[in-house]
Amino acid sequence: MNYPELDPIRIAEVVDAVTNGVAPNTASRAAGFQKREFARCEALARQGHPEYSEFVASVYRAEAQFERDLVKDIKTKSDWRGKFKLLESRFNDRWGQKIQVEVKQEVNRILDICERALPEEHYAKVLEMVGAVGGETSSEPVAAVVNRLH
Repeated sequence: MNYPELDPIRIAEVVDAVTNGVAPNTASRAAGFQKREFARCEALARQGHPEYSEFVASVYRAEAQFERDLVKDIKTKSDWRGKFKLLESRFNDRWGQKIQVEVKQEVNRILDICERALPEEHYAKVLEMVGAVGGETSSEPVAAVVNRLH
C-alpha cells in the first residue's frame, strides 16, 4: 500500500488552512495531497500508525479551534450573522437546521406514501392543497391539509 507522504511543510499548510476555516479534505488537496489522501490518513490513524495519528489529531484540533473562534466571534461581535451562517454550513451536524431538514424529509416520506397509495386524482388534490398552504410563510401543518381531504 502506498502511504501518503507526510512532511512538515505540507502538514503545516494543512493545519494552517484548517485553522482558518478550510475543510480538511480541501486543505489537504491545496497542500498537494491527492484526492482522498486525507481519508487514507484518517484510516491509517485509526489503525494506529503514529505519524498519521499525530497529523490527523492536529487537523482535528485545528478544526475545533476554528469552530471555537467562530463561536467566540458570534458571541462578541456585532457582525455575527455571516459567521453564524459559516458555522451552520461548515459544522452542520452541530449547528445546522436539523429540524427543518427532518420535517422536510418526513413530509417527503408522507407524500411518497400518498403517491403510492392514493388514486392519481386524490394524490393530485393532496399536492394542490399542500402547495396552497405549504409556502415558506405557512404555519398550517400538513396533517391539517390531509385531514381536509376527508
